[in-house]
Amino acid sequence: MKKRIGILGGTFDPVHNAHLYIAEQAAKKLRLREVLMMVSKTPAYKTGSRVITPEEHRATMVRLACEGSKKLVFSDFELRREGNTYTADTLRILKENAPDTEIFFMLGYDSLSWVDRWYHAEEVLKNCVLVPFIRGWDTEEKMREKIRELEENFGARIRPVYQIPPDVSSTKIRTLVREGKSIRGLVPEKVEQYILDNRLYLDDGEDA
Repeated sequence: MKKRIGILGGTFDPVHNAHLYIAEQAAKKLRLREVLMMVSKTPAYKTGSRVITPEEHRATMVRLACEGSKKLVFSDFELRREGNTYTADTLRILKENAPDTEIFFMLGYDSLSWVDRWYHAEEVLKNCVLVPFIRGWDTEEKMREKIRELEENFGARIRPVYQIPPDVSSTKIRTLVREGKSIRGLVPEKVEQYILDNRLYLDDGEDA
């Protein structure tokens, strides 16, 4: 029987309780041995005036968030790679290194809607089971239509998870910190303390 692992990737700027909830719920519902919380480098689509927090801070916060969890595992797999890091390459390398592993790749419904336009989408869809996380039933019909399209065109394997995570986002946390407001209960306590100790997000990294 293949080892089943999940991947939840992102910039995690910062990691918060909704990220952890999504990962834990997927692990439970899909019977995953573990979920790799994979910190990404600054992706090409993250453009604009806001500067992404240095990767050493983002990685440390995810490492702290995973402490004590039986299922969540910090991963710097993409941070350690040179050059551009694409999901297609990440999945291919992981499969080559562990062919007996079945990978469940988590993403939001918004990402599912254009995953077929990702870099080498055919490789992405060949090397993993997609796990779109659906916040509510209002997008169900659009989701089902997209799933049918991906299954027919790519032979994709897709396991949607319906769940409503806590109402929190990285943007909201950065805004609260910048305004001098508490983020208690939105991030793990150790992550909250790390943000305060390192004076992160006080100006949200805006360029001059």
